[in-house]
Amino acid sequence: MSEEMSSLYLKKQSIFEGLNETQLNRVYAISKVHNLKKNTRIVINNFQSNRVYLIVKGKMKIANSVKNDIQSVKDIMYPGEMFGNISLNGFLGEEYAEALVNNTIIYCFGVNEFKALLENNHRLALNYAGLISTKLNSLKERYEIWTRYDTRTKLIYLLQKWALVEGEDAGQSIILNNYLSLTDIADILSVSRQFMHTLLKEMSSSGMIKYGRTQIEMSKSLLKDIYSY
Repeated sequence: MSEEMSSLYLKKQSIFEGLNETQLNRVYAISKVHNLKKNTRIVINNFQSNRVYLIVKGKMKIANSVKNDIQSVKDIMYPGEMFGNISLNGFLGEEYAEALVNNTIIYCFGVNEFKALLENNHRLALNYAGLISTKLNSLKERYEIWTRYDTRTKLIYLLQKWALVEGEDAGQSIILNNYLSLTDIADILSVSRQFMHTLLKEMSSSGMIKYGRTQIEMSKSLLKDIYSY
């Protein structure tokens, strides 16, 4: 990727908002750019804990490592989000980050170099703090939904967040390009694949959603306040 194109990607990221060209060049100088094909995995563990990653294009899923190469999906991440050792000093456990689509572009930073940038750039440090705060608030909200409501409500919440990021307006419905398997969705909601299949069938019969392997169509009625369900 050319330096000009890399600079354009960086300028679009909220974490680098307010930085001038010289400051952006310093960010670029300590980064490594990776263009990932679909299903490419990045190991995230204590042996790889000296890196932090920024997604600038595409989508990735974060999954726990389970026996026999089986994954348990925890989260879906989009451009502007960061993963890896985002605490910049902590235990990571054993996880994978996996590209969900081709041409997923991420920037990789060494933790020590990234911390030095934060220490010498007040605006960048504030932006990073804001990004982490937003992520923590999102996790807090999801935890509340996951512990207080049934699987149907959790699925609606997941679809709502998905629609906000990349939903396509289709009149009375919202279209989502589906890059998740039924097992992926079941993992995120912490239920079995069979239960997920049954739930989708019930919601499809009621006209709330139409689930397909490559596309999900959801009624706009599902966009109302999640706490009203």
